[in-house]
Amino acid sequence: MPTDWHVMPSDWDDYTLDIKLLKHYQSIIGVLIWTVSTLRFDVAYHISVLTQYMTRPTEKLVKAAYRVMGYLVGTPHFNICYRTQFLNYETGFTLRVMQALQMTDSQERVNKDT
Repeated sequence: MPTDWHVMPSDWDDYTLDIKLLKHYQSIIGVLIWTVSTLRFDVAYHISVLTQYMTRPTEKLVKAAYRVMGYLVGTPHFNICYRTQFLNYETGFTLRVMQALQMTDSQERVNKDT
C-alpha cells in the first residue's frame, strides 16, 4: 500500500452498511488470504491490515484490496524457492491463483449484471 495511505476514523462518519459491498469485500479478502497462505507471503502484512475491517468495509478499503490484487497480478515472477540437496521445488504465483483472481472478477461482473 502507498506510504501515505491511512484509514481514518472520519472514513466512517456517514457510514451505512451496504450488504453487496460487504459480501464483495469479504470475497476479495478471502481470495487474498488464500493467496497469502499458499503462495505469496510478501503481502501478508497488507492483508492483515485489510482483514481488520471485514465487518465495515468502505470503498477506500475495496480500492486498497484491488491494489494488492493488482500487485500480485503484476508480479507473477516473484516466488519462493525451496532447494535441498535432493529436491528442487519452486512455488510461486501459479495458474491456480490467476484462475481464482479471474473467477472472483468474473463473479463480480455477473453480480453487477443482475
